[in-house]
Amino acid sequence: MKKLLLFLILLTLASCTRMQLNKAVVASGLDEIHAGIQIEELGSRKVIFSKNAEHFFMPASNMKLLTFLVANRYLKEKTPAFAYQETADSLFFWGTGDASFLHPDFKNNRLVEFLKSKDKPLVFAEEQALKPLGEGWAWDDYSDYYSAEISTLPMYGNVVSFSKDKENWLVSPGFFKNLTYYTDEKRPVRDHNENRFYINPKMKSFQSPYITSPELSTQMLAGLAKKSISFEQRVMPNRAEIVLETPLDSLLKPLMYHSDNMIAEQLLVQIGSVMRRSQKIDSVITTIQRDSDDSFIKQIKWVDGSGLSRYNLMRPVDLVGILHAIHQEVPENRWMSLLPQAGKTGTLRNIQLINSELLVWAKSGSFANTYNLSGFARTPKGKWLAFSILSNLANQSVAASKAQVVQFLNQLSAL
Repeated sequence: MKKLLLFLILLTLASCTRMQLNKAVVASGLDEIHAGIQIEELGSRKVIFSKNAEHFFMPASNMKLLTFLVANRYLKEKTPAFAYQETADSLFFWGTGDASFLHPDFKNNRLVEFLKSKDKPLVFAEEQALKPLGEGWAWDDYSDYYSAEISTLPMYGNVVSFSKDKENWLVSPGFFKNLTYYTDEKRPVRDHNENRFYINPKMKSFQSPYITSPELSTQMLAGLAKKSISFEQRVMPNRAEIVLETPLDSLLKPLMYHSDNMIAEQLLVQIGSVMRRSQKIDSVITTIQRDSDDSFIKQIKWVDGSGLSRYNLMRPVDLVGILHAIHQEVPENRWMSLLPQAGKTGTLRNIQLINSELLVWAKSGSFANTYNLSGFARTPKGKWLAFSILSNLANQSVAASKAQVVQFLNQLSAL
């Protein structure tokens, strides 16, 4: 009798919680747009609330949660910087997709110093140039910093940085200084098909992607190493030695904190490198999906690592599944240090929660008509939750969708 009574009490409480959260959906306006929500208890995986959780949505940068998970699974504590093979008369080297090489936020000059130390003729090798932009990326974003190209040997984050020193403009890398021109256009641009950059003297500092190619990489490397380097199309053999350099967490933090698209894509290239298979993004994704037993990997439409593609499709249940996997495979203190915290860090620093005892670590994702938020929450009562709130196809500003999602998020304080 006591067990039955306890069951009825729990059932009533669960029903009240669902009713309360249903009211919160209406009050926030999420019922008026295409929105899906899944909230589960960590550990038990008990479903607290679910609405349209089996419907597919464009995840935007929530896709980076999956990139985080697979990078943790496939890459070691230090990530691959480059690979090389010495023959009797030459040294061949291959890029492994290392986003940190010569990047201003990292102190990684390892490949240049390695090349300087060698006396043999140097050959930069590549099996096949990667597709520079992902499928489903907006074509007119090509000159925006967040659309940096994908390559086997990224350099300087694959962008050119333009900054002001008093009245003088500084260009980094300096290689592109003679390809930079002044313009009266209000928005700085790069030519669509060539590396010619235009800056307005009245503009503030900015970054713009450059068009990558193995020939350009060879030329830039030769200048840095002060040595002659040639290029050859050549498959990286299994016996090539892979050199490890940058700590994985040094890449995962900007991936999560700053939603760095370039790092997201290059992590997949690095995974392909350590697999000793194709470095092409679509091939890496196909291999991971084929080998995985996780439904949240097998059943989604997965196109890129960053979420820039409008072709990606995920469900709230998939994202909550990813969060449970992260919780199981990554120590708590580690994921807490890598995920942005609402009201404090990264892309969530401006999210204000009405109850200071509600703590949220999550990944946001947005582009036109879309705002998503998925992550972990600790309620004032000490309950740990995994949640995903996805909103697509809203004919309103991203800021308006974000306000709706945050309004609903605040209702977790009552759980």
